[in-house]
Amino acid sequence: MVKDKVTNVVYDIIKQMPDYAEEKSIESLRDIANRWDEITKEYVEERSLFESILSALTNDEVQEIVSIMQLGRGDFDTFQEALNHNKSYSKHREDAISYMIGKAPLKRYLRNGLRKIG
Repeated sequence: MVKDKVTNVVYDIIKQMPDYAEEKSIESLRDIANRWDEITKEYVEERSLFESILSALTNDEVQEIVSIMQLGRGDFDTFQEALNHNKSYSKHREDAISYMIGKAPLKRYLRNGLRKIG
């Protein structure tokens, strides 16, 4: 069962983080090269925001958010299955943050995961 605190943090992430799949499109490698400084600055700002949202959580709570994301992405059939998998790997907070921030449609995955949990 997901804790209320974790659910509230997931809603904060959904509200505050950009949704790359819907808001940003990169058309070509040339576009990436032309916008590299801007993209890098955005990434640093977003990672900082993401870290600040997760700063009050324990490692177990961060693992729950990773599990919600993976459930929403379709990697697992149940939240408990995802959570058991993540606890067996016992990621550190920094690793989990890097893992999640690298998922472009993070907000969509989190929304889908919450829907599947109910």
